[in-house]
Amino acid sequence: MEKLLRKFLTGYLLLLVTGLWAQTDLANKARTALKTHTEELPTEKAYLHTDKPHYALGENLWFKAYLCAGPQHLPSGVSNLLYVELINPSHVVVASRYIEISEGAGVGDFALDRAWVDGPYLLRAYTNYMRNFPDGYFFQREVQLFDSRKPTPPGPGGFSDYSLSFMPEGGDLVTGIPSQIGIKAVNNLGEGITVEGKIVDETGTLVTAVKTYRFGLGVFNLSPAPEKTYECEVTHQGMTKKFKLPTPLSQGLTLQLNQRVAKQISVQVRSVGTGSLQGYVLIGQVRGQSVFAYTHPSAEDKFNLSIPTDSIPEGIAQFTLFKPNGEPVCERLVFVDNPKDRGKLAISADKTTYGPRQKVNIGVQASDFAGGPLFGNFSATVTDRNSVYWSKNGTDIRSYLLLQSDLQGRIEDPGYFFAEETNTRKQLLDMLMLTQGWRRFSWKSLMNGVKMNDLAFLPEQGFSISGRTTKLNQPKASVKADVMISVFGKEFSSDKMSTDESGKFRMMGFNFRDSTKVNLQAAKLNTGRKPKAEDANRQSMAGDRDVSIVLDGIESAPVNPKAQFSLYANEGQDKLKLFLNSSRELARLDSIFAGIWTINLEEFTVRSQRKLPTPYGVTALPYTQPSWRVTPDSIPNSSIALGVFDLIRGHVPGVQIKGSFPDQILTLRGQFSSTGSSEPLFLVDGNTVDAGTFNSTPVSDVAFVDVLVGTKAAIYGIRGANGAIALWTRRDGSRNRFGAVDLNGVLNFKHPGFYKARQFYSPNYDKKLPEHDRPDNRTTLHWSPTLKTDEKGMVQFNFYTSDKGGDFDVIIEGLSRNGIPVVGRLSVGK
Repeated sequence: MEKLLRKFLTGYLLLLVTGLWAQTDLANKARTALKTHTEELPTEKAYLHTDKPHYALGENLWFKAYLCAGPQHLPSGVSNLLYVELINPSHVVVASRYIEISEGAGVGDFALDRAWVDGPYLLRAYTNYMRNFPDGYFFQREVQLFDSRKPTPPGPGGFSDYSLSFMPEGGDLVTGIPSQIGIKAVNNLGEGITVEGKIVDETGTLVTAVKTYRFGLGVFNLSPAPEKTYECEVTHQGMTKKFKLPTPLSQGLTLQLNQRVAKQISVQVRSVGTGSLQGYVLIGQVRGQSVFAYTHPSAEDKFNLSIPTDSIPEGIAQFTLFKPNGEPVCERLVFVDNPKDRGKLAISADKTTYGPRQKVNIGVQASDFAGGPLFGNFSATVTDRNSVYWSKNGTDIRSYLLLQSDLQGRIEDPGYFFAEETNTRKQLLDMLMLTQGWRRFSWKSLMNGVKMNDLAFLPEQGFSISGRTTKLNQPKASVKADVMISVFGKEFSSDKMSTDESGKFRMMGFNFRDSTKVNLQAAKLNTGRKPKAEDANRQSMAGDRDVSIVLDGIESAPVNPKAQFSLYANEGQDKLKLFLNSSRELARLDSIFAGIWTINLEEFTVRSQRKLPTPYGVTALPYTQPSWRVTPDSIPNSSIALGVFDLIRGHVPGVQIKGSFPDQILTLRGQFSSTGSSEPLFLVDGNTVDAGTFNSTPVSDVAFVDVLVGTKAAIYGIRGANGAIALWTRRDGSRNRFGAVDLNGVLNFKHPGFYKARQFYSPNYDKKLPEHDRPDNRTTLHWSPTLKTDEKGMVQFNFYTSDKGGDFDVIIEGLSRNGIPVVGRLSVGK
């Protein structure tokens, strides 16, 4: 980990933007720096595949999470904890899941509460490591949640305004050099629009005509003349507007790329007024992986290159022109189509038509470009075609990993750019490269002055527990201390560390499967006083306990409503009405046949001993009744007791206390273990602590103290051989994170674990069961998040149609073992 962070902070970006590059062989230095970065600090990407594109409140949202890293999109080994959140229209996180990632994938779900407000929600996923970067690195997708109890909502608002933006190829317009200029036109709803118009100079003289096409994308050529300025005049739906073009530079460079020749990128570099191009370097990279490097050898002011694309990975390639001193001056993006990097999913059904409640067998064959078997991890959803509408060209794992995750801004219908091979698609894709800003990779990024400790969010293999220690009840007065953690899961574990000078500590790598009890103990570093030998537990944490522990906890990343995310695709009011009608019927059936599709237990009777009441909000004691209970409220002048031992002295038979506070020893008469020790087991809120911690708990925080001896202490096994004394704190006072109780130098809390996904219910109509009497109006017919292909690249699954009949869509997405994103679709019925 330390090596990883050091490379992150002092790595390649600093080399690329400083004078260190002003040495010989600039191109080799760039390629070496890129290789070091991608190997030791791979970029993580998350993607969520959901069972439906839209939902009604009251339904379940099922998802499969994919987490990959590096230029090849291999399963991530950087993190194994993924945070998945659902954010409402008011930008509030209403539900979150901690998903364990294994072999690059994990599963989860959300129950969509009927009490929530309807509207566009944001579904996002990120790792702790991603939080060091802009939130554009997060996976974010808009999901529309409808309230089926309401009338069909109106469509989006109407047109009221539009705007145009212009992006010269390579970065700048330079007088005297013919250049391409990308153009993008969008309306007030953010949708691309078609416009027509013209470019004129400052005298009003026509220079060229302009037009935008699908998604509002367009391109035109312009050769700027000296001392000329230009503007664009366009009309859309009767509204005419004028927009100024970028001002041409009198001197500068241009970088022009095209792919008019198959399997080849043609490059032109031109210079005006900047002198010789000798020593200039052109670098090409794809997702941080070097794919091309060229140093111009001669003293010309222009040069042409031809770059073969056979060996360039499919995806966005970034070409950057550098001065000999390493300063980047021009940049151009192109999308490289490389069929050999693609996979294919062939999906087949055992019949062409199906009736109601009939079994459907689906076969899947995954293959690579050469037709060989493709091994991978996939997820499949089957939805009713008459209720659920999928956008034909919406976001999928392929469009996200190869396109959306590496571009700035929103992209309409990203799946379109991976559809059939046509010249129109390729031309629009190149226009997109001209008009969308680069985000994920930037040569200009600086890391000057950053130190290792400045990295706020570390990669996580499991949960992290961090915080700081302060003087007692003085949260701003940090102190250095020893911190010991005890984890009471299925297996007990403990660890110890010292904080830094500012009291900060971080413990990592906790794979909590369920909500787990955790105890933190802190003490100021030992000042030299030797602890008493008879208290072995106390020796390990000897020192001044007048400290407080402030826990960081798990907090959601800030919500940025303007961050990039995939837009919800509205397919029209007619299709929306069909979905809402089905949702209303499902809600009606749920109210009539409540619980019929759940597991029912046979009737049984529970007999147990009546438990004593537990005051001050204490609940869920692990035992039925103690041998004795001491409640401070029932003891006169209990508030003047110096410690808990003084509180219970004389109120419990058999309890013997020797010494004065704080150096006291407590034993239970008649309780002896085979080891000869006479000290009982001490617990605070169910967590084992040493005698000193137990006795120093503020009496004002004590709800009651239970003493257990004999068979009543048997619940604690051999640890309770000498009896047990359990202290329970008041639950109606101030709480720390995770509901932690903050005592002198002690923190007890329950840490949440990885989310355990529920099982998707799929009826089996081969057997006659009582629950089959319920009408079947499902919209999601099947959800299978853990499909893995065999040695032949094949996998199968089955499901049953609903009462609506056999019209359904099968959508399968996934990632191969070698990082190829694959998508397959099958539609059955009308």
